[in-house]
Amino acid sequence: MKKYLSIFLAAVIMMGVFQSAGLAAVKTVQVKSVKITHTNLALTIGVKAALTAEIKPANATNKNITWKSADTSIVYVSKTGVVTAKATGTAKVSVTTRDANKTDSITVTVIKPRPIPLPDNAKSIETMLYGVCFGPYLTEPNGAPSVKMPVRRL
Repeated sequence: MKKYLSIFLAAVIMMGVFQSAGLAAVKTVQVKSVKITHTNLALTIGVKAALTAEIKPANATNKNITWKSADTSIVYVSKTGVVTAKATGTAKVSVTTRDANKTDSITVTVIKPRPIPLPDNAKSIETMLYGVCFGPYLTEPNGAPSVKMPVRRL
């Protein structure tokens, strides 16, 4: 009996030491929901966008998430939620919590980039840009330096 009492007292003392040191059992707070903070996206090929997810409650114990693209040939999504538009089309991008398996998703639409129209007298995009920024330094159509050409607004 004395032996059992000693073991019991030792256990009670150890519990007190653990609690005072903050080593007592931690109460886990389970995830109730997850929401992607962006609405549906429209990107051009090659463009990247960073997605974020809001987990509720904010004090959830396990906030680990996994990102996934339903079609990686159209949209690639990294482990950190950065989406890259790869080809035209639409794809669902979803986030799932590891705790409680809560999910949310958005649609990402990828479009082709639109060409920039050049003015009739511009030979290239460089000519157009330099004409806007540095008008006096343009050349005439025959290649001679032009100091008369005014800066134009497009």
